[in-house]
Amino acid sequence: MNLSFNTLFFEPLERIEFAFVLLPSDSVLEQLASMAAIVHELLQKATVRDTLPREWGTYRNQALRFPHLSIGQYGALADDLEALKAITHEVSLLTPALTQTMQETLSVLDDYIFFDATDCFANVKPALRDAYIHLRKRYFDRIPTRFPIKQALYAQKRFTHQTDELNLLTRYFQNWMTPEEDRMRPHFTMHYHPPFVKESMVRILTASKDLERHLKALSTIDLTRLGIFQIDTFGNPLEKGLLCVYPLGHP
Repeated sequence: MNLSFNTLFFEPLERIEFAFVLLPSDSVLEQLASMAAIVHELLQKATVRDTLPREWGTYRNQALRFPHLSIGQYGALADDLEALKAITHEVSLLTPALTQTMQETLSVLDDYIFFDATDCFANVKPALRDAYIHLRKRYFDRIPTRFPIKQALYAQKRFTHQTDELNLLTRYFQNWMTPEEDRMRPHFTMHYHPPFVKESMVRILTASKDLERHLKALSTIDLTRLGIFQIDTFGNPLEKGLLCVYPLGHP
């Protein structure tokens, strides 16, 4: 894939939602993008659902724009982008290249389709957990314009009467991917908000030999870079959303 940077001009007070992301080599990115394209094509044959979550609005059946493994999603004003890039570079120096063993099948959820690592939740690799915590701590310590992304704000509304969830959202701006609760789930999202019946999607995806070959070819993935992507409301990178990227473990 073309790993091109966002060269667009940002106004200093422009609000930007972003994700810290881990990336593999360009060749693996190509394979992941190819697999996501196959998933998107196959899903168009699935049975359409009767009802969809109201919060989706018109955002549905969204193909992946750029493969990435997210380790935290936050917001800041453009005026703090250089500080965010500096944080990312610092943590890249502290983080070694990581090898993730991947699941043999895709995870079909109600609102996303994930390509999960095998080491999730309590079994997340320490280096990955450390990278997440290093990034989050520096973000909260150094980014004065920080704010929760829209998904987190909506979660605050949903979890009004759930103290534990609200506490995580207040402290960390998110209640997912939090290692304190063993909620880290390293994955590459393959599809966003498929408006199809889950059983139909599983049947179609499981029957695809082409998809099976891609999954076998990607049974392990070496993560070698750390960067920042600008994202839309639901975490899909914008078309030209790459803001910075640095090799892991190198000055």
